Amino acid sequence: MWRFMAPAGGSCRESGNSLMIIDHHHWYHHIIVRLWSWILITICLWTVCQCAEIVEDSRPKMVVESNDLVQPSLCASIIRGNGYPCEEITVQTTDGFLLGLQHIPHGSSGMKAFKNKRAVYLQHGVLQAGDDWVLNSPTQSLAFILADQGFDVWIGNVRGTTWSHGHITLTPESSKFWDWSFDEYAKFDLTALVGYVYNATGNQIYYVGHSQGTIIALAALTMAETGMTNMVKAAVLLSPIAYLQHTTSQLVQAAAYYMLDELHQLHNLVANSDFYNCISCLCLSTQVHESIALLMRVNILSGPDCCFNQTRYGYYLEWEPQPTSTKNMQHLAQMVRGSNFSMFDYGTYGNLKAYNQTTPPLYELGKIPTAFPMLLCSGGQDALADPQDVKRLLSELKSDVLTLYLANYAHADFVVGTRANLDVYPVIIEYFRTFETASFEGGHVRML
Repeated sequence: MWRFMAPAGGSCRESGNSLMIIDHHHWYHHIIVRLWSWILITICLWTVCQCAEIVEDSRPKMVVESNDLVQPSLCASIIRGNGYPCEEITVQTTDGFLLGLQHIPHGSSGMKAFKNKRAVYLQHGVLQAGDDWVLNSPTQSLAFILADQGFDVWIGNVRGTTWSHGHITLTPESSKFWDWSFDEYAKFDLTALVGYVYNATGNQIYYVGHSQGTIIALAALTMAETGMTNMVKAAVLLSPIAYLQHTTSQLVQAAAYYMLDELHQLHNLVANSDFYNCISCLCLSTQVHESIALLMRVNILSGPDCCFNQTRYGYYLEWEPQPTSTKNMQHLAQMVRGSNFSMFDYGTYGNLKAYNQTTPPLYELGKIPTAFPMLLCSGGQDALADPQDVKRLLSELKSDVLTLYLANYAHADFVVGTRANLDVYPVIIEYFRTFETASFEGGHVRML
């Protein structure tokens, strides 16, 4: 069941790359999270030692377009194989990155002409890419469902991911290639991708973001120069995040407090194929594989999911996690350690150089226009978009917001859960269709 309802407000802050000092009040928390860190590290090391060889299997591999012998194609790898038309597009940002954008113009039935067809843009989360929206069956994947319901579907991929195409001058071997965080996602990537769809369709579009896809949407919406509020008609935020202060994810806490700052010598994290090769070793031992699956479920990363198909873990790991920059992960860690929704914190002197002030500028949620409509979908078991942080986000939004709260949902359930097509996606579709017949009074959306 779902329902619409109106929304109901001794810490230390990181400075640049310096390590955070924990006072005596946090020692118990320190020990617990450190223990989980070592457990996870031990499991990884044990797995590597047990792997004598990588076992090849029949899972689908990334393929390229016939006219492109270098870059992998999401259209060719997944989307067309499910019976949907798909167009690969490359969008260049103003700072030179070449982003992948996939276009599904209609559903598998071949119906091309829908009256007043509206474009929907889908934005993935951190350590993910556009494939996140098409990893389940056509009856369970949001991109396919929207296309079959008559929407014009566009899937965006941020810089550094497999389905994007590098930079006009920089190579991934260069540290400058990875010198960005979600600030750049919001300022450059999202503006370029949404701008392309807006210009291609000639109309305002609908936006759906998940996890970090909600972070960058909220950040971009606070900046008038991005033009987001003019290009987007309404936004749906799944597992919405502007604050991570109350995250209960043990893995995220471990990374934020004890591990991430020690990785400052690295520029990027996680190569898809390398990660899969490591995880595929686990499949040599069913018992170990099930143990890892269990750890992933019990609040290690994103909360105990309600509706995850465990038999598809191997398939998901074929495509994800996706690469991101260490700086982006540091930025997210700053959100965990701090209490603000702000730009990257370079430390006092670095901030002076970057922003001409000693602290990073805030993303002021109150700047989002009151007439801008949003639907926020959150879960009671979400360890990343914690209910307390979502409540704070709602309290700071001045725009007209509707909420969908599912008490048994965790972070991943909104995108790859087996019940999202029943609990969440019909709500999104009804919400978007309302705007085609809704009346607007002073920015208020009346549900008809």
